[in-house]
Amino acid sequence: MTPENPVAASIRHSIEKNGFPDKAVKLPFRPVYASCKQHGTPLAEVLTQLGEEGIIGTLTGDHILFQTPELAAESARIKQTKPEETDPEPIAPPSENPAPDPAGFTGNLEDLTKLAGNTMSQLSPEQLKSLKDSFDNMSPEEKMKLMQFYSNLFSNPDKK
Repeated sequence: MTPENPVAASIRHSIEKNGFPDKAVKLPFRPVYASCKQHGTPLAEVLTQLGEEGIIGTLTGDHILFQTPELAAESARIKQTKPEETDPEPIAPPSENPAPDPAGFTGNLEDLTKLAGNTMSQLSPEQLKSLKDSFDNMSPEEKMKLMQFYSNLFSNPDKK
């Protein structure tokens, strides 16, 4: 069992105080990110830990939307029936992005580039800008940790 992360505990307390799990709760991105930085914890790690607890956190512009899997599924159904809405689809945290097919993924940089290109081509311009802004605001150490995270995520299990 992983030790209690103070950032995850703080987020959990804040969202519960604001009606979670009965309703989805948005928290501003910058204070959450600043807290992660202050505690030396990558945001991706915090979102993954919360995801394991049934709290889905998705980046939506300048906010992070926290909801239960049930609320996320209901929200997705509503968005499918209302295509005229202008609110972009949230970017799923790493734990929700589908893993590549192990049979077709060799773990090399070319395959990773293709996979990233395919995924990026499905994002709206607003999502791309949000993703770029989030990445640009990271420290070099955080960028390296994120790159290592995705490198480990997409590495070939046969080579481990």
